[in-house]
Amino acid sequence: MKSSFKFSNLCGTVYQGGNVVFSADGDSIYSPVGNRLSIFNLVRNSSTTLPFETRKPIARIALSPANKAIVLVADEDGRALLINTVKRSLLAHMNFQRPLRDAKFSNDGKFLAVTFGNQIKVWKTPSHLAREFAPFVLHRTYTGHFDDVLSIRWTQNSR
Repeated sequence: MKSSFKFSNLCGTVYQGGNVVFSADGDSIYSPVGNRLSIFNLVRNSSTTLPFETRKPIARIALSPANKAIVLVADEDGRALLINTVKRSLLAHMNFQRPLRDAKFSNDGKFLAVTFGNQIKVWKTPSHLAREFAPFVLHRTYTGHFDDVLSIRWTQNSR
């Protein structure tokens, strides 16, 4: 007897913290529910929970504006997962080794900026066209801030 069960939704759980992100078209909300990511479709009035878990509760969510299916999820310790939400596949793991204050993809989707403490680190993101051995490559570190960097905003030309 074969049986194949898929985890599709969480019952009885509620939002516990982390940032809530709207999709670019405004049709969906990405919300952390403990250590899983739930996607609420406001147009179809449905919700799904992705089958991936972080080790601790999710603290940060970042959506790629260039590729709508790519989302970065980071937990309280700074361990992150790069997920393709359409294919429901895990693309990469990343350990930032410290809790993230904020994470944002550039408008062209080529870079990911993360903040922790008084530093900003910019990483090159993996290409969706080819497989890469090291999906995240450190591009640049910005230091010299006198206090913690709490938020990041990219310009329209991704600078």
